[in-house]
Amino acid sequence: MTTSLTTMDSNGLLTHVTELEHVFAYEAPRALPRPRTIRPDEELVEVVTDGKVDFAVGDKLLTFGRGSMFWHQAGQQTIHLNHIEEPYRCLSLVFRVTGQPVWNPPRVCRWKDVDGVLAFGRLMLDVASDRPFSREFHGHHAYSRLLLEAQRAVRHELLSQPWPAPLTRAVTFLEEHFAQPVKLTEMAGHARISLPHLHGLFAKHLKRSPHSMMLELRLRKARTMLLETDLPLKQIASDTGFSTPQYFCRLFSKHWGRSPGAFRLAYRVPR
Repeated sequence: MTTSLTTMDSNGLLTHVTELEHVFAYEAPRALPRPRTIRPDEELVEVVTDGKVDFAVGDKLLTFGRGSMFWHQAGQQTIHLNHIEEPYRCLSLVFRVTGQPVWNPPRVCRWKDVDGVLAFGRLMLDVASDRPFSREFHGHHAYSRLLLEAQRAVRHELLSQPWPAPLTRAVTFLEEHFAQPVKLTEMAGHARISLPHLHGLFAKHLKRSPHSMMLELRLRKARTMLLETDLPLKQIASDTGFSTPQYFCRLFSKHWGRSPGAFRLAYRVPR
């Protein structure tokens, strides 16, 4: 019987994690790299930040892209079935562990906020270069964040991305072009399906429409820009694909519960 994260003390989830041994950015060569077998005293998590990689889920070989998270434990192997035309890049985190985890995350899942993958990667690479670097403290912080994303994946059914190939193509296209004036007919054409079929796939597998996903991607990008840049609201609205600043402010306030200006004032860390 699998224990639910919501029924456990969060501190208990970290009792077997002793430290963050390594964190590094990996770029696969234009060939098939050799997989690494995980030792008994470690767990290794790989988060894909770009490119494509194949991975066996059950009896199927599926293709995964940016936002996919692979959780490897003792005796398992790292990802390696590279797409030579689109080599994958990933953030790799190696944790030193003792004993068995209280909760086993899914072997493969999808990070819900794809934009957040890159932000998390930058943060972890930055703190790894800091001195002093606390392997225990930063290990617990990183492991907690990864567990949170695994829990969100379970809750939102983003496990192993068993999507039909046309939906994968459509989502990838949207993630790469959401800030542009994307037409749904253009997205359907990229996925090589009809527009009604596109809407049907989104409703069945993602429980949302293509338009709502595009708006959420734009709003999440805008949120990041508000916190990380000094750009005026008009520029942020334009750079994230909104037709007017007024439309951007109205949607942002509805989605995040604050106006863009109030959000920046409340949450931005002074430099």
